[in-house]
Amino acid sequence: MNNESVQSESINVRSFFATPSASDGISIRQIFAVIWRRKWLILAIVLGLSTLVAAILWNIAPLYTGEAQMMIENRGRNITKMDASVPTLSADAETIAGEIQILRSPDLAREVIRELNLDQDPEFNKISVDDDDDGAQDVTLSSTVSRNEENSGKLFAPEEKILENIVDSSGVSEKQYQSELRWTQIIDNFLKHLDVQQQKESRVVTIKFTSQNRITASRVTNTIVSQYIKRQLDSKFEATKMASSWLNQQVTSAQKQVKISEDAVELYRKNSGLLNGKDGTLIQQQISEVNSQLIVAKADRSLASARMRQAENLLNSHGDIESASEVLQSSLIQGLRTQESELQRKVAELSTDYGPKHPKLVNFVAELNSLQDKIEIEIRKIVNGLTNELQITDSRIATLQDNMDVLKGQLAKDNTDKVQLDALNRDAEANRMLLNTFVSRFKEISAQENMEVQQADATVISRAGALSEPTFPKKKPILALAIVASSILGIMLAFLMEYLIPGYRSGEQIERTTGLPSLGFVPLLKGAGKVAGMSLDNYIVQYPRSALAHSINALRWNIDISGKGKAPKTILITSTKPKEGKTTAAVCLARMYAMAGKRVLLVDGDSYRPGVIKVFQLSDAPGLAEVLLEEQSLENVVWTEKSTGLDVLRSGKQVTDLTSIFASPQFDVFLRSLDSAYDAVIIDSPPIAARADALILSQKVDATIFVVRWAVTKQEAVNWGIKKLTQANGNVAGALLSMVDAQEYSSYGYGDSGMYLRQFDNYYTE
Repeated sequence: MNNESVQSESINVRSFFATPSASDGISIRQIFAVIWRRKWLILAIVLGLSTLVAAILWNIAPLYTGEAQMMIENRGRNITKMDASVPTLSADAETIAGEIQILRSPDLAREVIRELNLDQDPEFNKISVDDDDDGAQDVTLSSTVSRNEENSGKLFAPEEKILENIVDSSGVSEKQYQSELRWTQIIDNFLKHLDVQQQKESRVVTIKFTSQNRITASRVTNTIVSQYIKRQLDSKFEATKMASSWLNQQVTSAQKQVKISEDAVELYRKNSGLLNGKDGTLIQQQISEVNSQLIVAKADRSLASARMRQAENLLNSHGDIESASEVLQSSLIQGLRTQESELQRKVAELSTDYGPKHPKLVNFVAELNSLQDKIEIEIRKIVNGLTNELQITDSRIATLQDNMDVLKGQLAKDNTDKVQLDALNRDAEANRMLLNTFVSRFKEISAQENMEVQQADATVISRAGALSEPTFPKKKPILALAIVASSILGIMLAFLMEYLIPGYRSGEQIERTTGLPSLGFVPLLKGAGKVAGMSLDNYIVQYPRSALAHSINALRWNIDISGKGKAPKTILITSTKPKEGKTTAAVCLARMYAMAGKRVLLVDGDSYRPGVIKVFQLSDAPGLAEVLLEEQSLENVVWTEKSTGLDVLRSGKQVTDLTSIFASPQFDVFLRSLDSAYDAVIIDSPPIAARADALILSQKVDATIFVVRWAVTKQEAVNWGIKKLTQANGNVAGALLSMVDAQEYSSYGYGDSGMYLRQFDNYYTE
């Protein structure tokens, strides 16, 4: 796309809402102006779509929706204060999603259908009507299902027997298959009416059921909730019964196992001799007693050995043996010592009175010596007794040590046997603990077998109540929405149609876009009556004071002031394409000049498609071509209109190279020859897109009027035509909008359009 097309596209978008304002922005007034211009289109769309929606709404069967809410939770309540036998539900998203699937499960739907006999409801069990020969209707699907169930124990009809005898490889009869297929269809239809959803970021689940019957909608919703709660309780109750039965079996088995393990312990203890005493096994007690005796014996030996060594040391050293503790502690020796002391006292007394050889003294001395010998003999006996005691103690220690060795050997064997005994004891203890666990759990489960103790993991927040208003269709809101939507659609279509208008809709647009001055516009004629069939040029003659005549007169004045102090005398009327109203504009302008008392010559410069002769209903005759070729004089070919005095020069014959003649000095001479004879010369040229005549003529004349058909001629074409005139250095006075719908034009709010709002009631075409 070149720069020119890009510029043209931007111009088209920028001039979409053309207003007298110099700003390119879209104001609220402009928006409302578009809506007002297209009000009948918008109103037709609103009425049409709203009527259609209303007709549809009033023909749709109303639907009612029952709604209930439950909270999925582990409430942590336990009436028995015991651990539940069945794990309660957690509140995570996965669990709630799983419970929603249970609520939508076919099994739960089947239970609800059977509970409420919905298989006999035509809304869920579609009726297939087949009139028989008597005009009676065939049975419905529900009646077929019910009949199959009722007659299950009766004789089948011949057809039923045939179906019953048709069995596939899985062992299912055709009749059973058809019955299940019907139920599947009923359940599928039922589930289409059910909607279960989790409320966002909560454990609340909403259950909705839609039906054509308001009572059915509420009943089904509440029954789904009840059946769901019942299934939870039944599931827990069944699980509790199964757990109780299993635990009962385990308790019996554990009791047997405990008895077996305890018997094994006692039998092994008996066979191994590991009999228990007060403080352990008998061997351990014997070892403890022997060890205690051995310790005492060793202590006694140490004491006896010490006493014997003391006595031997006193004897060997001729010491005072009598100072030994054993001697001092002997009662016999103590008595002898007493006697010795008494004899020594008597000897001492007699020695004082008698001489050494006195018989009485000698007797006492002999008795004393005999007594001392007895004391020594007794002391020797005590020393020998200590030796014997030591020997006895050594013998006792040896005996105890032998017994200890024997017992230690027996203990080693007992320890080996005790390892196995400990293993048996541990096994027996484990069995006893397992038995206690099973018994305790069995008692807890048995207490929970009552249904009144079970608690469901769902709380019913609300149940479906009585329904009065249908949930669908919401006629008033939908109709209001339809009106709003159709209004928006109509407005969008109105703006689209405004956007799709390809041409310019105001002189301000042309001025802003092209830089050419706006010379005004030529309106359309509308209506019938006195102006029916009247051409535009004739209308201004008949009604010189009309608004149309005023617009043409304004065009004339705009042309006069475009010459900067000198009114143009030669005026060219052209356009980009045919059928843009340039010929009508040229005729109207020429007549307006003539009606103002000017001497005017209207020249038809389009020899290929002459339009002037059609306006004045003239026949073909020599004209401009013959004059330029000097085959005819101007006076001989000019036709004068009697009512206005307007002179008209036909195009004449078709000339192959008329463009070259227009570009030659010969045409300049022709124009100068008209200067003295006429106050204004108006030339109707071919369109710029058709021939280059207009480009050449625009260089020769004083002013060129570029005619643009209002809202029809594409802006790109207009811009291209103006560009060509500019490149040809044509004398362009400005642009003129033609065929303007004055009433619609006035809705744009242009300053020069208000006077046309109610002035024209007729329509005209070129």
